[in-house]
Amino acid sequence: GVVLPSQFTPQIVYPTYTGVGPVGRGEITLRALRFLEIGSYISVSEHPISHQTPGGGAPNYDVSGSILLASGGALVKLRWDAAPWAALRFAVTVGLNYESFSLKGLASDNAAMPGFGLQVGLGLDFRLRVTDHLGIVAMFGMLSQPVGTATFPKETAHPNKSVGFAFQPDAFLGLGPELMF
Repeated sequence: GVVLPSQFTPQIVYPTYTGVGPVGRGEITLRALRFLEIGSYISVSEHPISHQTPGGGAPNYDVSGSILLASGGALVKLRWDAAPWAALRFAVTVGLNYESFSLKGLASDNAAMPGFGLQVGLGLDFRLRVTDHLGIVAMFGMLSQPVGTATFPKETAHPNKSVGFAFQPDAFLGLGPELMF
């Protein structure tokens, strides 16, 4: 799938904007009730990022390159079988995010600013059954981080300082196979 443009901005850093990038996602679910599925998910995406630092103010960190975002946790899906061959599902996810920015313009050009946080997300997917055990799924989803931190590398003016890092929903689109047992 693809992850859509967004904004990821740790405190003390000027706004950092992301572009379209690849996303991979996997889910394992169990149909607990007729209209309910429970399970777990994992997703990994990489965004190209651009960062604009106006003159003065905060330290001039050139946050450029990309941001890696990995997330995993639990999911609950409400399911509506529109037909024997089609299902529409609404998902709620809760998990843990790991993200890593690349920071340029420092003593080491390989410096990274890692972070962690609570992930809360929503999703909507449509599954078209092709055979008894194979389907095609189209998905729209969002991951967010209402609470989290990021840590500056030692080469910065804020060595090993943890700062707040929450971000708005990050939307993605996906299309892929679903195996059913």
